[in-house]
Amino acid sequence: MNKTDKQLNVCDFEETLKSLQAENEQLRQENEGLQRQTKGVATANAYAAELMVQLEDANNALKNEVATRRRIEEKLRQTNTEMESRVKERTAELTTLNEQMKEEISERKRTEDALHESESRLKTIFDKVQTGIIIIDPETHTIVDVNPVAAKLVGAQRDKMIGEVCHKYVCPAELGKCPFTDLGQTVDNSERVLLTASGEKRPIIKTVTTIILDGRTHLLESFVDIAELKKTKEALVKLNNDLEWTVCELKQSNKHLQNFIHVAAHDLKTPLRGIATLAQWFITDYADKFDKQGRERVNLLVARVNRMDKLLDDMLRYSKIERTRQNERLVDLDLILAEILEEMKPLKDVNITIEKNLPTVTADENHLKQVFQNLLSNAVKYMDKPDGSIKVGCTEEGQMWKFSVSDNGPGIEQRHFERIFRIFQTLSENNESEGTGIGLPVTKKIVELYGGKIWVESEVGKGSTFYFTFPKQQEINTVT
Repeated sequence: MNKTDKQLNVCDFEETLKSLQAENEQLRQENEGLQRQTKGVATANAYAAELMVQLEDANNALKNEVATRRRIEEKLRQTNTEMESRVKERTAELTTLNEQMKEEISERKRTEDALHESESRLKTIFDKVQTGIIIIDPETHTIVDVNPVAAKLVGAQRDKMIGEVCHKYVCPAELGKCPFTDLGQTVDNSERVLLTASGEKRPIIKTVTTIILDGRTHLLESFVDIAELKKTKEALVKLNNDLEWTVCELKQSNKHLQNFIHVAAHDLKTPLRGIATLAQWFITDYADKFDKQGRERVNLLVARVNRMDKLLDDMLRYSKIERTRQNERLVDLDLILAEILEEMKPLKDVNITIEKNLPTVTADENHLKQVFQNLLSNAVKYMDKPDGSIKVGCTEEGQMWKFSVSDNGPGIEQRHFERIFRIFQTLSENNESEGTGIGLPVTKKIVELYGGKIWVESEVGKGSTFYFTFPKQQEINTVT
């Protein structure tokens, strides 16, 4: 290598070295810049790390705050729910209380209206009742109130009586000797004296009771004027005495009449038997002497004598039914009916049935036997149908038995329903062959003797039903 080349190489080296130095300086500067940047980055990282710590602390604090707020919000929700529930409950309670208050107000109004109506009604009763009423202050014995009837009985105006001492108008007792307040007497429907304004003393029936008015005890005196009643009572006593005397006379007259009937009937039966005997003699001894008309007249005489004899027997039977019941005992009506049906045999074309078992009653056996005999014999006697049917029945009506005897006979017109129960009244025009008209009156007299009643229901052509009632229980009468 030549010198020139060496110089060139040195120059190149120097330039290169300078270039390298410059680059190195640049690198150093860049390195210092990098170092500064590194320090800035480190500082930034440290700040960032510190900031991260602060952010983490802030985040944790924020999380705690959020959790706290959530708890508070949950508690608030719970509190709000509880408050809403309490508000609803309280609202319901207030609504109920409001309804109760409305009902109480309505009830109070109704009570006030009822009280007002009651007071008005009591005032009306006080003014309109036909009994004298006076209200008295027991401490001062002064009259507090008077109704119109009391004022009228006393003979003074109401305004004038109020405030006056009761002894002046009402009670003639001396002051301080009130029977109720001072003497401790009980005045309950007692016969007392009313002192009128004119000084007259009128008899009254009086009652005194205590009442509460405006929180204080008062006396309520009620009374009825019995002046007219006493006059009426005296008249009734006299009338009862007269009536008793009349009843005694009637009993005596009735007894004399029964004795007369008894004696007269027996006395009449003797000549009747004589007439009947004579008529039989005529028929027997002079039969060949009589023509047809003569025999008919003699037979008519015998029939009328027999009818007269039967009438006398029935009169005696009717007169023997006393107004007192004798020989009473328990009577089995099934046995009575069995005996009657046995005595009525034989029965042609008539069927008698007992619809049910009959009860046992307390009575005179002969009386009940007469009742059923009369009703059954009449039904048989007047039966106009070939398939006659008679039924005996019994039902309960309160304290009475209701008996019935029904038939499918000719029936009875309604206009005769009462007539047939009168003595000696018959519906048949043939008085020679029919009954005497005493059977149903005897039956009626016996039934009424025991407190019952008898009647008939009938339809012409279809039959009749006789009803009679009889008490279920009877005390046995020992009077003879």
